[in-house]
Amino acid sequence: MKHILFQIGIDKYPDAPLSLCVKDVRAHYRACCNYFCTEAIEGRMLLDFQADTAGIWHALQDLNDSLWRNQEPTWLGIHYSGHGSYVPDLGEQDETDRYDECICPVDFTFVNVEHLALRRAITDDDMRAFAQKLPPWVVAETMLDSCHSGVDVLGVRGVGSAYGTPRFIAPPPDMARGEHEPFAAALADLPNVICWTACRSEQTASEGTLGDETGGIFTTAFDDLLLSGVTTPTRRELLESVRGLIKDAGYRQEPQLWCPDRFIDLPFGVTERD
Repeated sequence: MKHILFQIGIDKYPDAPLSLCVKDVRAHYRACCNYFCTEAIEGRMLLDFQADTAGIWHALQDLNDSLWRNQEPTWLGIHYSGHGSYVPDLGEQDETDRYDECICPVDFTFVNVEHLALRRAITDDDMRAFAQKLPPWVVAETMLDSCHSGVDVLGVRGVGSAYGTPRFIAPPPDMARGEHEPFAAALADLPNVICWTACRSEQTASEGTLGDETGGIFTTAFDDLLLSGVTTPTRRELLESVRGLIKDAGYRQEPQLWCPDRFIDLPFGVTERD
């Protein structure tokens, strides 16, 4: 099984800077190398100004092309650490609230947001289109450490907002809305996609301090468990442990997991039973 980890980490937003997203990316790469017991994991990173809209699109296309060329069973980890937001749904017009969830490239702006060819955002529909083009021998396991991204499929409900610095760029007042679909919902019926998110759709994801570490609260808790050396948990068990660490630290965000049935009782990074 080949392992590839594609990561985006953005701190240097011109109008809404963060401080720990690049650290998240580097820490998560080290944690995955340790977890998979290899230094040979293929890492691809876009950091800060590399992660503008054009740069992300180019990297995704290049990644997909290389996966089709290699034609070998592959675990593709996708890790995003940065701001989340939402923009008007101009594509498939499939959102009941008329907005698409999005992750925010470093050049994200609400200027021209109602012109599809000019907008600078990566929407849930964009990521779905990318995932649908992946080869059948690839399983994508995504981690979104940003706000308003999660979907609860295991029946555990949470309320409230997180403490710390929120990873959310607030839209203009005329775009404000209430209930909305989570980013992960666009991936929720794809058979070869697993999606971890930092919080529920109505919550915010934070960066701050967890134990002795600073970073995105979700990424930091997740990596702490990968590095703990305990018996490898299933994804179901890992989700509950991550939630427990975050809750015990006093943060009110509840990570979520969408996972096809055949993956949920396998460990992180594992795509089939022995």
